[in-house]
Amino acid sequence: MVTNQVRITDTTLGDANQSLWNGKLRLEDVLPILAKMDRAGFYSIDCWGAEIFESLLQNLKEDPWDRLKILKSHFKETPISALIRGRSLVGYKNYDDELIKKFIELSAKNGVAIFRVYDALNDIRNLKLIVEVAKYCGCLVQGTLVYTESPVHKMMDSIKISKELVEMGADSICIMDENYFLTPDKTYKIISALKQEIVVPINLHCHFINGIGLLNYLKAIEANVDIIDAAFTPVSFGNSQPSIESIYFALKDTDRQPSLNMELIEEISKEIEGIRKLRDFKKGTTSVIHNKSVQLNIPDHIISDLISQLKDKGEMENLFNVLEEIQSVREEIGYPPLITPVGEIVGTQAIINVITDERWEIIPDEMKKYLIGDYGKIPGEVIPDILIRLEKEKKSLKFDRIKSE
Repeated sequence: MVTNQVRITDTTLGDANQSLWNGKLRLEDVLPILAKMDRAGFYSIDCWGAEIFESLLQNLKEDPWDRLKILKSHFKETPISALIRGRSLVGYKNYDDELIKKFIELSAKNGVAIFRVYDALNDIRNLKLIVEVAKYCGCLVQGTLVYTESPVHKMMDSIKISKELVEMGADSICIMDENYFLTPDKTYKIISALKQEIVVPINLHCHFINGIGLLNYLKAIEANVDIIDAAFTPVSFGNSQPSIESIYFALKDTDRQPSLNMELIEEISKEIEGIRKLRDFKKGTTSVIHNKSVQLNIPDHIISDLISQLKDKGEMENLFNVLEEIQSVREEIGYPPLITPVGEIVGTQAIINVITDERWEIIPDEMKKYLIGDYGKIPGEVIPDILIRLEKEKKSLKFDRIKSE
């Protein structure tokens, strides 16, 4: 019996849909293929939480809870996975304990079986309550490390955090590379190191972007990663994940080839391609912007948001100045990972710094909350000039409001 096969988390209805099509797949679009997806052989199906929750409300005017119940009624064999932004849940601010408990309980009751939880600053104290509630509800927890690099981030820190997540109760660990810091060589090293230190399954999440995501996956598989995220071909590549089919065929004649019903997957892909054409959704392709994303380690969705904001302000000529400013802002405020919601906060500050007369002349409220520790422990040091600016506004500074236990 083959036991070393890599498992697949299908992101077609979740992160792939959001990354490539802004979460605009309607329930009526996918209802005919749900039962088939359930029988395809996936480890789990990512289809709820985070940006998808927001897109359902804002773009499709659907009730996210109704969709979850319907998805669960069709996914009888394959667990539903939901992405949770720590104490921000599916939003952009931190919520109180009671609301967090109720949200996790209702998510579990209505169909979520695996909670993939991350904290934007890798401050895992922000995940403790969610892990406890999810486990109490009988769900699996995938503790997630937001992979990042800077003078204050080392690979050993990533391993330490992963071990602490396991000690906290995580049933598996996800390495999430949203800032495109991973390369094939780094991927092999970190997966190999983690396999020596923890016994729970390891899941790798990358985006295809300019091809780097697929290369990372192949090296991760070589290093014995347990699970990878992928999507059906029509909703893969570009901003999305690598395709399920490309991974399957790349591993032909190896003991790591995933055990999937490829006849069913081919059938589903044809149906999704039909949806793509009918709805006039774009194909996933690599662009100059993707190369810039990898070069600057700035997520493509943040760049897309910047382009939209700068167009609205008539400041498109400043795009590359803003991209460079993002790197400066990140350094000056202690090197946070550029992931939601902190990535958006950094991006907004960068725009303000570029289009106003003086850098840091204006500090939005959400940046102030970050600076005083409302989002968790800041990885590095904030430069004195920013603290002085805040003091001038008579704001009390306290960099870590979460008390160590």
